[in-house]
Amino acid sequence: MSYRSVEKYVTSVSSNIPERALEAVRESRVLLLISRGSRRRLFVFKSRDRDYLIIPRILCTCKDYEFNVVFRRSKPACYHLIATELAIREGRVREVSVGDADFSNILYEVVYDGFSRTLRRVIAEKNSTGSSS
Repeated sequence: MSYRSVEKYVTSVSSNIPERALEAVRESRVLLLISRGSRRRLFVFKSRDRDYLIIPRILCTCKDYEFNVVFRRSKPACYHLIATELAIREGRVREVSVGDADFSNILYEVVYDGFSRTLRRVIAEKNSTGSSS
């Protein structure tokens, strides 16, 4: 199975979806960041210790994707991609609206550090003010 067929994979294994993917969807860890000014959009998988950029059905920046999906071709997708596909299909992607500067900082931190302090600050601020996005 090609690593580019995540949607078909998720559909075909709907009864065997990894528990980690189901848990991530339940915990709203699949995020769609939307930049308020430029309207740029970016999927981020927020893990407990790491964050990953996601291009749905195509790419995840995790090591599992890099090694087991792309190089070894031992599986068609990492659980982050599966969770993202599920969240999209079920309408459970958490949309987070951020300013342009925060958007750029989050992108930089996820790519270069693998973890975004800015993302966590933005989410904490939204949670404390009761804002849903």
